[in-house]
Amino acid sequence: MLSFKNRDKKALVSSCLKKFVIALLVFVVPFTQILPYPVAYAVAFVEKADAPNSIATVYDLVAIVVDTKLDLDKAPYVGLAHQYQGLSQTSIGTRIMRYADDIVEKNPLTDVKIVFYDSSKDSVYDIASALENLYLNGDGTRENRLAGVVFVGDIPLPVVNKKGNRYASIFPYTDFTEKAYNYDIASKSFIRNEAVTFPRPEIWHGVIKAPENSAGGKQRLAEYFDKNHLYQQGVAEFADFDKKLFFGDLVHEEEKISPDIYKYYLKYLEGLEDLAYMRYNKYWAQEINGAQMGDIPAPREVPVAK
Repeated sequence: MLSFKNRDKKALVSSCLKKFVIALLVFVVPFTQILPYPVAYAVAFVEKADAPNSIATVYDLVAIVVDTKLDLDKAPYVGLAHQYQGLSQTSIGTRIMRYADDIVEKNPLTDVKIVFYDSSKDSVYDIASALENLYLNGDGTRENRLAGVVFVGDIPLPVVNKKGNRYASIFPYTDFTEKAYNYDIASKSFIRNEAVTFPRPEIWHGVIKAPENSAGGKQRLAEYFDKNHLYQQGVAEFADFDKKLFFGDLVHEEEKISPDIYKYYLKYLEGLEDLAYMRYNKYWAQEINGAQMGDIPAPREVPVAK
């Protein structure tokens, strides 16, 4: 069963702030009978309750799935601590917690949930189920819903089965409504759902993995998290660059595609694997050609004027 960890620091700060405000009011209110200083400004620090029948704010939830081997490794890694002030020589687990703090601090209305994956007892189905639950129900702390996931360490990808062909796919971790792949308990694998013609993941995903499973690989991982933190802190060497953005509106793009063109494109994809592995001959070409030509209506006979 996957284990979870919340970022309790934010809640602790909020609690301390409220205690400070209450203490401030207790100290200031008696003096208002003598000194004409307004104290209404202090109440502004207290969070206001939602109005009756109001729509609560829904927070974006980011899940960070962490390999427990990284979290259990308490060895300090240098990273970039010797090159930049403000960085310390700490463990990978500490850097992951700092990464989670940066996400919340730099992205308003965002929560973070850390999910630990233990390869000795957890499976890809456990990960997919946990992420689906976070998408459908949130983490239970307040109104939030999974918007994205970041995999840190050696997190296995699901193996899906499409018409007998098996390959790794991220879809079971990111696709929760009208699923492209459903889990089959008997075969313990994800089977292609033929009723879904255009799979659409509901959340974004990212992968942070060391280039090798060694101390050197973990050092590279520590350097990455230090660089990411320096970027969030606005250090010019990492934060100042020409920003580029790739935008893909796949939903509306599908609506603009001609049905005939899209149909032939799907048939092209079906034969793409045969082409890649050179599994073709004249009979294969004849079958493909027949399937393509079979959809073309026969020419209509035009009567000849007599």
